[in-house]
Amino acid sequence: MLSPKLKLKAQESAKELQNTPVPIELFDYAPYSYTFDGQIKGIFPAILKRVFDEVGVQTKFKIAPAARIKFKFLNNELAIWPAELASIKDHIKREDLIMYNVLTAYASFSSLKENNLPRPSLDNVKGKKIAFIRGFKKEFEVYQARGAILLEASNFDQLMQMLTKKRADYIGIAEIAAYYYAKKLEITELVKIHPHIFSFPVGIIFNKKNKELADKFHLGFKKLVESGEYKKIILENTKRFHPKSEKLLIKEYSLINNDIGEEVITLSTQP
Repeated sequence: MLSPKLKLKAQESAKELQNTPVPIELFDYAPYSYTFDGQIKGIFPAILKRVFDEVGVQTKFKIAPAARIKFKFLNNELAIWPAELASIKDHIKREDLIMYNVLTAYASFSSLKENNLPRPSLDNVKGKKIAFIRGFKKEFEVYQARGAILLEASNFDQLMQMLTKKRADYIGIAEIAAYYYAKKLEITELVKIHPHIFSFPVGIIFNKKNKELADKFHLGFKKLVESGEYKKIILENTKRFHPKSEKLLIKEYSLINNDIGEEVITLSTQP
């Protein structure tokens, strides 16, 4: 048995651990997460803060490069990784993860209206210049194989400028981000956002070593949806620039965990 002194020390250590904020690093990808007036804003920090506040977990947010976030998560330096769930198979074994989808995103292309270009396909991209954010080349290699010329941009402002200055025929960017940056740069009237190519889930990923934290997120997110706060957060962060922001709301909330397969939890997230 522990002596009273050691027992008190253990209790103090546990209390200190409980009060230590969980570090959460986010990629600069508006409107998911970004910095505005020195504060971290966006859908991810709004959801995560609200959820963890609900279950009594403190958080500390930081904007960091996507590659660094992935590296730190894979090396157990971070407990949480907000990301596109569809691409996780390329990074880590899914059976080591617990994943929750919180948003539906749409892949799309944008071009200048004055160029009157069709939506790009594998049959019409030969010779066309397609720009994208550095680190996402893999998603566009299929077009390169059909004769497209790929160009990399280091950030989203630069990506939009490559389009407006006609250094690229198309830019590949999530539909929600295309609407956001077109509004931000006041070029909405110049840009044609083509109908989305496909949808994909965006969510929060935990390593199974952090199951206790994942369970708390699960509990808090269910409360967020059931209270109507989830819908409010999504619309508050998208409605001012996205013409159909309600389609971003998830239809079903999925917990993906190989111990039990995929558990689909139907919640009233739709209007």
